Amino acid sequence: MRKGILGMSQQERQRYHVLKTVLDGQITLKKAGQTMGVNYRHADRLKKRLAAVAPDSVLSPIPESYTILLFATSLISLAGFRKKFKK
Repeated sequence: MRKGILGMSQQERQRYHVLKTVLDGQITLKKAGQTMGVNYRHADRLKKRLAAVAPDSVLSPIPESYTILLFATSLISLAGFRKKFKK
Protein backbone atom coordinates (compact mmCIF):
# COMPACT_ATOMS: atom_id res chain seq x y z
CA MET A 1 0.00 0.00 0.00
CA ARG A 2 1.20 3.49 -0.79
CA LYS A 3 2.56 5.44 2.15
CA GLY A 4 1.97 9.14 2.64
CA ILE A 5 -0.85 11.41 3.58
CA LEU A 6 -4.16 9.68 4.12
CA GLY A 7 -7.57 11.26 4.35
CA MET A 8 -10.82 10.06 5.81
CA SER A 9 -14.29 10.72 4.59
CA GLN A 10 -17.04 11.20 7.14
CA GLN A 11 -18.29 7.66 6.50
CA GLU A 12 -14.80 6.19 6.94
CA ARG A 13 -14.33 8.13 10.15
CA GLN A 14 -17.63 6.82 11.52
CA ARG A 15 -16.77 3.24 10.54
CA TYR A 16 -13.35 3.54 12.14
CA HIS A 17 -14.81 4.65 15.48
CA VAL A 18 -17.55 2.01 15.42
CA LEU A 19 -15.07 -0.75 14.61
CA LYS A 20 -12.69 0.44 17.33
CA THR A 21 -15.51 0.05 19.85
CA VAL A 22 -16.03 -3.51 18.55
CA LEU A 23 -12.31 -4.27 18.94
CA ASP A 24 -12.42 -2.81 22.47
CA GLY A 25 -15.33 -5.14 23.25
CA GLN A 26 -17.86 -2.38 23.99
CA ILE A 27 -20.42 -3.38 21.34
CA THR A 28 -21.13 -6.48 19.31
CA LEU A 29 -20.30 -6.87 15.64
CA LYS A 30 -23.99 -7.27 14.83
CA LYS A 31 -24.78 -3.91 16.46
CA ALA A 32 -21.82 -2.31 14.69
CA GLY A 33 -23.06 -3.58 11.32
CA GLN A 34 -26.49 -2.08 11.97
CA THR A 35 -24.92 1.22 13.02
CA MET A 36 -22.77 1.37 9.88
CA GLY A 37 -25.62 0.26 7.62
CA VAL A 38 -23.89 -2.90 6.39
CA ASN A 39 -24.61 -6.59 6.89
CA TYR A 40 -22.79 -8.76 9.44
CA ARG A 41 -20.41 -10.34 6.92
CA HIS A 42 -19.26 -6.99 5.57
CA ALA A 43 -18.81 -5.63 9.10
CA ASP A 44 -16.71 -8.70 9.90
CA ARG A 45 -14.50 -8.10 6.82
CA LEU A 46 -14.02 -4.45 7.80
CA LYS A 47 -13.12 -5.46 11.35
CA LYS A 48 -10.52 -7.94 10.10
CA ARG A 49 -8.99 -5.33 7.79
CA LEU A 50 -8.85 -2.81 10.62
CA ALA A 51 -7.28 -5.31 13.01
CA ALA A 52 -4.66 -6.34 10.42
CA VAL A 53 -3.30 -2.94 9.33
CA ALA A 54 -5.19 -0.32 11.33
CA PRO A 55 -6.17 2.38 10.40
CA ASP A 56 -4.85 2.40 6.80
CA SER A 57 -7.28 -0.28 5.66
CA VAL A 58 -10.33 1.94 6.10
CA LEU A 59 -8.69 5.08 4.68
CA SER A 60 -8.44 6.38 1.15
CA PRO A 61 -5.18 7.91 -0.08
CA ILE A 62 -5.37 11.53 -1.20
CA PRO A 63 -2.95 13.35 -3.50
CA GLU A 64 0.13 14.74 -1.81
CA SER A 65 -0.01 18.22 -3.28
CA TYR A 66 2.95 19.54 -1.30
CA THR A 67 5.13 16.66 -2.44
CA ILE A 68 4.18 17.31 -6.04
CA LEU A 69 4.83 21.04 -5.58
CA LEU A 70 8.24 20.36 -4.01
CA PHE A 71 9.17 18.00 -6.84
CA ALA A 72 8.13 20.52 -9.50
CA THR A 73 10.08 23.30 -7.78
CA SER A 74 13.21 21.15 -7.62
CA LEU A 75 12.92 20.33 -11.33
CA ILE A 76 12.65 24.01 -12.18
CA SER A 77 15.67 24.77 -9.99
CA LEU A 78 17.72 22.05 -11.69
CA ALA A 79 16.79 23.43 -15.09
CA GLY A 80 17.95 26.88 -13.97
CA PHE A 81 21.28 25.57 -12.71
CA ARG A 82 21.82 23.65 -15.92
CA LYS A 83 21.18 26.77 -17.98
CA LYS A 84 23.52 28.81 -15.77
CA PHE A 85 26.41 26.35 -16.03
CA LYS A 86 25.88 25.62 -19.73
CA LYS A 87 26.98 29.14 -20.72
